[in-house]
Amino acid sequence: MLLNLKKINLFSKIFSVLATFAVIFLLQGATTLAVTATPPADAPAASTSTPPSIREGLGNTVEGTGLSNTPISARIGTVITTIISFVGVIFLILMVAGGLIWMTAGGSEEKVTKAKKLIVNAVIGVIITMFSYVIVNVIMQGIAG
Repeated sequence: MLLNLKKINLFSKIFSVLATFAVIFLLQGATTLAVTATPPADAPAASTSTPPSIREGLGNTVEGTGLSNTPISARIGTVITTIISFVGVIFLILMVAGGLIWMTAGGSEEKVTKAKKLIVNAVIGVIITMFSYVIVNVIMQGIAG
């Protein structure tokens, strides 16, 4: 069997963490937009309970994030790029682990086979990730116009 239950469980945990980060990132953008929204012209003047220095500080913070006027497609692109970066780190870790297993095999065919399988699976995973990035990139460019 190609994927056993431990691998599926690990993948589901990784996906859950990445999805949580994506939701937090998108919600952060929504709150940023709420902070930067200008009140309507007929709205009463701002409360004097918040000193102008704090409002200026919040404005500077929003500008510093670079998310104040960012469209949703750009945010989704940033989330996808972040996820692909995590995949790249995982790929590097798997390649190093496979290399270490192979170097420390000491002539054991079982360990060499395990190391080769790990390296091949890591390469296949990175190829799938690259193709998925290309597909998502084409779709996002189609949506953005």
